[in-house]
Amino acid sequence: MGLAVSDVIALQRGRFGDDVSVTENAGVDISYLVFNPSDQWSGKLAVRKAVAQVVDRAAIADHVYADTVEPLYSMVPAGLPGHTPSYFDGFGGPSAAKARKILTDAGIGERVPLTFWYTTDRYGSETALAAHRDISGTQRALDPSSIMMMWELAHDG
Repeated sequence: MGLAVSDVIALQRGRFGDDVSVTENAGVDISYLVFNPSDQWSGKLAVRKAVAQVVDRAAIADHVYADTVEPLYSMVPAGLPGHTPSYFDGFGGPSAAKARKILTDAGIGERVPLTFWYTTDRYGSETALAAHRDISGTQRALDPSSIMMMWELAHDG
């Protein structure tokens, strides 16, 4: 398990005194958004593509991880063999209009109910709370009715 965001920031700012030396290196930790392929809605490719189209990876890096990480547009971390920014190449920046088109082109005209589960202990409680705030903020900012999606939040704890 990695460090909590507040610990990373404290280390970067030297809050643990002169006895602690900090060396930064590229990491390979990844947090994934995973879909249940058996679900009525998330089992549909168009729904998964629409979600990929509206996920604001830069905002997550900023709001959830306090800019202690770089946005990742790949299933393979930067610096490892096989890394390409395939999600950025395929989707570009977040766009509710493009997500709406993906859904309508697939014949999906009704609201798509999605439940987001997140862990409260894997990445630390502060990250879970920040993720909850970010998903909630995304929900409000995107106006789910405009992209025909409903968001629900849940957690495993």
